[in-house]
Amino acid sequence: MKKILKIFAITNVLILALVAVAGFFLYQNYNKGKKETKKVALEELDMQVYGVTKEDISEDVIYPLYLSGAEKNVETYAYDSTNDIYNVKTSKHVKADLEEKKKKTKYTIDNCLWAYNPFGTHDFSLYLYLKATDVTSLRYTVHVEDENIPDFTRTANVDASLIGTKEIECLIAGLVPGVQNYIILKLENDSGKIIKRIVYSLTPPKTKGEVQNQLILTDGPSLTERSNGLYMFFGHDAENKKMRPAIYLFDNSGILRGSIPIVKGETCQVLFLNGCMLYNYSGTNFASVSPLGQVVKIYQLSGYRSVNDYVYDGFGNIVTIATKKGASSIEDQLVSINLETGKTAHLVDMRSLLKKVKKKSTDSSDWIGLNSVVWAGSDSVLVSARELSGILKIRNISSVNPTIEYIIGDASLWKKQGKTKGLLTKYVDPNNTTTLNTDPFLSQYGQSSLALSTIDEQYPSNETQYYLTMFDNNYKKKKTDTSYYYKYYVDETAGTYDLAKTFKIPYSTYESSVQEYAGNIIVNSGTDCSVGEYDTEGGLISQLKYNVETYTYRVMKFDFKNFWFS
Repeated sequence: MKKILKIFAITNVLILALVAVAGFFLYQNYNKGKKETKKVALEELDMQVYGVTKEDISEDVIYPLYLSGAEKNVETYAYDSTNDIYNVKTSKHVKADLEEKKKKTKYTIDNCLWAYNPFGTHDFSLYLYLKATDVTSLRYTVHVEDENIPDFTRTANVDASLIGTKEIECLIAGLVPGVQNYIILKLENDSGKIIKRIVYSLTPPKTKGEVQNQLILTDGPSLTERSNGLYMFFGHDAENKKMRPAIYLFDNSGILRGSIPIVKGETCQVLFLNGCMLYNYSGTNFASVSPLGQVVKIYQLSGYRSVNDYVYDGFGNIVTIATKKGASSIEDQLVSINLETGKTAHLVDMRSLLKKVKKKSTDSSDWIGLNSVVWAGSDSVLVSARELSGILKIRNISSVNPTIEYIIGDASLWKKQGKTKGLLTKYVDPNNTTTLNTDPFLSQYGQSSLALSTIDEQYPSNETQYYLTMFDNNYKKKKTDTSYYYKYYVDETAGTYDLAKTFKIPYSTYESSVQEYAGNIIVNSGTDCSVGEYDTEGGLISQLKYNVETYTYRVMKFDFKNFWFS
């Protein structure tokens, strides 16, 4: 019996020892994983920060890439106009040409197939194709020999259809225009070990128009970490005839890293759907573009013009604010485009829903100014009516009789405009005696950029109780030069709305946006010509100032994961 107990005790000790050793290694791997994740995050911050040094290429052999001349070794494609770029047949032809070239030569890391912006949709980018064994990812760095320009490092998003074929096909985004770029390619295996490292060089063309290559960066007092990603500048200096119409991409240091050409008008939104990026490239046309830049589908708005904001409804349609062709009033219609058939369907005519309000308006043309739309589920949307300083929830939008469920706005203002029913009331805390008989907060005035909040708060959030953020332009009020970030807590069941959070932001009359992103808040003020990243308490983390003749309509930030990067 004693012998059995002794064996049992020894066995337990051995098991405990093995568990301890396994736990130690798991802990070590966990810490190693955390450190690696942090290292990658710092590398992709696009900033000169402690812990990240610029790549040293002094001892590398440089393989030059040329776009023209006798030494040309990069494929190039010419387009007569921006309209020619947004042509599905043209894009298919370029894709077919690249496929043919892939078959003719055995391309390797030392002899890649390169094409400069082959589909015309992403300036300062390179298409890359090669074959490699035992490689699972491609990490690259765009390096410029300028201390004011940080390295741009990402893991390329390799075409998913090629997984297991030993082929790598991707887009190298983030080149700096007009200067020599060193493109450092690193082929990695499953363990993250670099199998091969090689450096190419290329000088992309200079930018067209008056766009700045580098914005002015200022650090704010907040100690919160800024987020990774690229800023998309929509309607950047749109009314300046010397500015090339485009969506411009800037990194955290304010370095221009790319541009997406458009025909005209103001693009104010992008949607990532079915593996593609969808955006309007003119007042009446949308394009669905693949990660490589290929234009895979074009949608034309039939019978309407002047696309403003738009949203995906979750059922194969985009819902957009528009102006009816030939109408005397603008931005007062909601229409949809079916992404499968491409057909346009009319949804809501605000002139019918707000007949009395329109009659009282002193401006028969821009009487409502719809500038933002949010999908609210169950065939409903929330829209921002700038000129009426109101937020309206419209239900049954796809039926023959859409109706206004409620309005969020100053009651006295709406009473003057001829609307008294359907207004939500401001929430008053019954335990706070100081506000029981007073106005607890000022409602928004001339707001823009609505969004349902994604940052957790203390109150419940569901279909009837939710948070709503906006840029409170505050431009309708007399003698004011201050705008605000506003976050409402809306309780549809109780019929109330409360100001859950607010802080001052740079003033803007019309052109502006706020976006909750990666736990922070991105704020663009078109009047102030600035875009800032704030913490949730309103502390400024950093700010980029841009010099334009007119304004920038909106700025949003995206990490482009599972699109250009992985």
